[in-house]
Amino acid sequence: MTIFRRLREFGMYSYMPILKPLLSTTNKQNRKIWCRSKRNWYMEHWGKVLFSDESRFQLYSSRKVRVRRTPTEKFLPDCLVPAVQGGGGAVMIWGCMSAAGTGILRFIQGTMNSEEYTTTMRENMLPSAQMLHNGYFVYQQDNATYHKSAATMQWFENEGISLLQWPARSPDLNPIENLWNIIGVRVADRQPRNVQELREIISEVWNEITPQECRKLILGMRKRITLCLKEKGGPIDY
Repeated sequence: MTIFRRLREFGMYSYMPILKPLLSTTNKQNRKIWCRSKRNWYMEHWGKVLFSDESRFQLYSSRKVRVRRTPTEKFLPDCLVPAVQGGGGAVMIWGCMSAAGTGILRFIQGTMNSEEYTTTMRENMLPSAQMLHNGYFVYQQDNATYHKSAATMQWFENEGISLLQWPARSPDLNPIENLWNIIGVRVADRQPRNVQELREIISEVWNEITPQECRKLILGMRKRITLCLKEKGGPIDY
């Protein structure tokens, strides 16, 4: 307890570790190079980018939480986190966003591969780009294997789509990650009871996201880049 009190005096408290992608020296160097190349980009540049990502939503969250209670309250409902094998079911989605708003959401059936991804690009991404940017845009994706496969890259070339070069292991630079967090909180607040309700609520929440919310997230790109350069390519708190 003496050690505990002394640590608190120095402002050192107990926290859950933050999960961040492991960055190698090369990753950090590439992140720095990328950020330097984009530090003079303003909204006129970022506003043309269609950001994208896939995300998985579980029916019951696996996030670790803390509760403050007395020893005799440990089994009270408000002090428990439901444990369900496999999270009680989950759905995988692909989505995109820009400063003009959200695109057309896609629920992914089975495992994503190059064929499913190019189908998603054709059926969801292209109509989203037409709706949000009248077809004039730059597409952002991360470096997942099926994103960078020969078949996928050939499809982009055949369609004449400009791709935004993206540094590896850099979800913290993508504003859509913040959008997933917003959606996750709002979905959890509505307490879906099964996977079908989870899908329906995700769709509802996605469609309720306003262009103003998306624009605010993308306005933060300059700050992300500044922070990343300050951390010499390391992970950022964003």
